[in-house]
Amino acid sequence: MAGVLVFGDVQSGKLQPASYELMTIGLSVAASLGSDVNGALVGSGINDEAQSFAAAGMSKLYLIDDLQLATYQGDAYVAAAVALIKEISPDVVILPHSSDSLEWVPRLAARLDVGLVTSCTGLTVVDGELTVTKPICGGVVMAEYTFSKSLKMVTVAAGSVAPAPQGGVAPIQQISIGNVASSVQVIETVVEDSGDGPS
Repeated sequence: MAGVLVFGDVQSGKLQPASYELMTIGLSVAASLGSDVNGALVGSGINDEAQSFAAAGMSKLYLIDDLQLATYQGDAYVAAAVALIKEISPDVVILPHSSDSLEWVPRLAARLDVGLVTSCTGLTVVDGELTVTKPICGGVVMAEYTFSKSLKMVTVAAGSVAPAPQGGVAPIQQISIGNVASSVQVIETVVEDSGDGPS
């Protein structure tokens, strides 16, 4: 097995706590497959976040820190993920389930021509094969999925497991993506107050 690759979740330049939950799942899957688990982090100006995520128990952290990723654009994230996956050649890719990944991860799966299961809550290995679980029909039914291709890709909902304890800092390897041609231009980013909920 070529191993498991876990993408950390960076939002507005900050590493999200769910990243450690994803690594917990990645470590469990890798142990069941008898393979290594590596991490990946994508963003801009995220060296401190990389140092924090590198302590989550992985063998190595692959980092793409690029100004093109300072403002979210799906084209750039797809290009970054493709570069990482080609560099590492994993068997299983675990990604965060977020508002951003809902847009770019399906595009990534289509680009690589692989199967994708989104919003998973559980990953298990049965007879050497990955099985993933996710709620459907409003959570009334828990569906199980397997994969027919060698590269398996999932997004995992936050809160699915307890986060992994911190350990020693893994080595960090920088990866370059070059210039990304994007069909979208971000003109302005407006951050709205989330408010205090219903009054």
